[in-house]
Amino acid sequence: FPINEEYVRQESLDVCAKELDDYIELTRQQRKYEWCRIKSLLDDERLPVEQKASLLVRKAFLDRKFQHNEEAILACDEALKIQANNYEVWNNKGVALKNLERYEQAVAAYEKALEIKPDYYYAWNNKGDALRNLERYEQAIVAYEKALEIKPDYHYAWRNKGIALFYLERYEQAIAAYEKALEIKPDYHYAWKNKGIALFCLERYEQAITTFEKALEIKPDYHYAWSCKGNTFLQLKLYQQAIAAYEKALEIKPDYHYAWSGKGNTFLQLKLYQQAIAAYEKALEIKPNREYFISNLGLIKYEMGKIDEAIKNWEAAIKINNQFVEPQLAIGVALYKKGEISAGLTMAETVLKLDKSWGNLQRLKKELWGDKLLADAEKLLENPQIKTLLSQTVEEAKSKEEKMDEDSNSNQL
Repeated sequence: FPINEEYVRQESLDVCAKELDDYIELTRQQRKYEWCRIKSLLDDERLPVEQKASLLVRKAFLDRKFQHNEEAILACDEALKIQANNYEVWNNKGVALKNLERYEQAVAAYEKALEIKPDYYYAWNNKGDALRNLERYEQAIVAYEKALEIKPDYHYAWRNKGIALFYLERYEQAIAAYEKALEIKPDYHYAWKNKGIALFCLERYEQAITTFEKALEIKPDYHYAWSCKGNTFLQLKLYQQAIAAYEKALEIKPDYHYAWSGKGNTFLQLKLYQQAIAAYEKALEIKPNREYFISNLGLIKYEMGKIDEAIKNWEAAIKINNQFVEPQLAIGVALYKKGEISAGLTMAETVLKLDKSWGNLQRLKKELWGDKLLADAEKLLENPQIKTLLSQTVEEAKSKEEKMDEDSNSNQL
């Protein structure tokens, strides 16, 4: 603890000489030591006021690392009373607000940092992250590109730009961004994983597996990559490899609900229904209100001939999320199968008016619908009323495309 005023001054100067980046590589124990050191200085009345703001921003940074985001915001606010134009404080406050999912406020804090220091690429990147969380993906990309104008080798911004492009379903561009990140930092396992997911969405499954394996070479205990690898094996119908990959993910993180769900999906495809139910129930123990898991239990019950139980599962899923289309169509098929023709058609029509892609059996197969449910769905889709509806939606789509072509041609004149 500080002994005299000169000690306090020298100790605080020593702490302030460290850049915030220096704290990133510290272990948790080392961070705890630094936090205690800073806190003892801040509690000492002999601390020179001109050094207090610098110490507060370092405390805020460490508070964030310990997930004490409210405390970090308080430290930032105290620092801003001393130095209102400290861009590092505004940036740290923004990150703490983002961690608390207060994204609009985070954006405002980053913008304050950028008013003070327009070339502060950290704040541009962080602003992009907050905008991405607000699903304002185009604006997020602009922010990431500003960061990259200032620092072209900032691998975090390349990866984050890729994520925003991914959410816009611009998968090839996302891959190009991830590859830029990997040129700069070849051992960046997060970027390898993200690239694999984009390849998966493009149905380039063999390449996706190779990419997930690159992530796992770098970080063998990366449970997310193991689970993604399992998902890819499932699409390739390599079911035993899929199960093995999910089990690796669960060895590392036993409460990883997506890996339990992936196992359930695989057992469903293998028609091992009791094992599938057990896996989904494990997933639901961890995430009780995940509507997708509940809906998939309905898929199993239907294949087991338990139609009424399946309907109850699908109704439960809809109760959690009334925008969830799949169980609504499944109920329509089940009602149609039970002879409740009018109710089944009404339910199916409602869904297909929202999204005609659910009228495609290949889409239903991809969603893991089993043989019995697919066969009954085919019968419903062959109903003249449904066929008319689907043909109308196809014609409407063609009409819209022709109108867009006309508008495009007229704009060129």
